[in-house]
Amino acid sequence: MRFNINLVTKTYLDDLRIQRWGTFVILILVSFLAWNVYRVSWSAGSLKKVSSDISELETGFAMRPVGVSEKEFTALASKIGFYNGIIRKKSYNWLYLLDQLEQVTPEGIAISSLKPDLKEQLLKIEGRARNFKLIQNYLEKLNDSKFFSSVLLQSHVSEKNGDSVKGFQFVITCKAALP
Repeated sequence: MRFNINLVTKTYLDDLRIQRWGTFVILILVSFLAWNVYRVSWSAGSLKKVSSDISELETGFAMRPVGVSEKEFTALASKIGFYNGIIRKKSYNWLYLLDQLEQVTPEGIAISSLKPDLKEQLLKIEGRARNFKLIQNYLEKLNDSKFFSSVLLQSHVSEKNGDSVKGFQFVITCKAALP
């Protein structure tokens, strides 16, 4: 004989309460979604308005104002371009560049000139060394540095004093990355 006895006489899970909490959580998530969609669409609209305002202002600045001669306007535009170039050059972190160069430059290397090309982030290093082995060491240190890449020895010339070699002049180009 087999008896099936159900000892559980009370329902421990309240299905109605679980459904209400689930509905409440879903409503909150849907309201957050609606709020975020509203914010994104509002931001896109304001971005479009700001972009159109910027283009309007740029066209207004490019035109010559009434009462200003063409000669004065071009002189002012060239001055503005000159000062903008200075600002771009000042934005380059020279101290960091010089610090990185100091860390990788070995004893016996004298840097005589640094010529950066800010558009392509190229740096032309001209200098002198006591011997060619120092130049090789310098190239290796530049290559091993995380700051410099695409290091190329453009030229090297031995400086002679009579029959003996006094040292070497070199030109190196490399790319320097700013932080």
